[in-house]
Amino acid sequence: SWMRVLDATGTSFYFPSVNSSRLLKTGIYSFSEASRLTGVSAARIRRWLKGYDFATKADRHHSNPVWKGQLEPIGGSLAVGFQDLIEIRFVAAFIDAGVTWKTMRAARRRRQPAARGVGANDSRG
Repeated sequence: SWMRVLDATGTSFYFPSVNSSRLLKTGIYSFSEASRLTGVSAARIRRWLKGYDFATKADRHHSNPVWKGQLEPIGGSLAVGFQDLIEIRFVAAFIDAGVTWKTMRAARRRRQPAARGVGANDSRG
């Protein structure tokens, strides 16, 4: 059985009812809502959470997700949790301040191994 939840824009999300009590206690946002709340483009948030492929003059590359999102995919689609909103704000602030991905990954490696943020699933090195 599935539970239907509407976000502030009227977009429907469907959740398995077995997880409904946990999800009802979680802020759930679409990429467009997360963009509006954080000032980071929805496309950038999507790349940070899903990873992406890109080409250089020499080759094609893949960039893994920057962190594992708070929520599992829902009906095959990603949604953003409240903790992800905080992560987005911090990552954007560090980038705006000129902190490089290399520096953020190095700082993450010095944190506890269970950390879920920047660099947790990042193999860009």
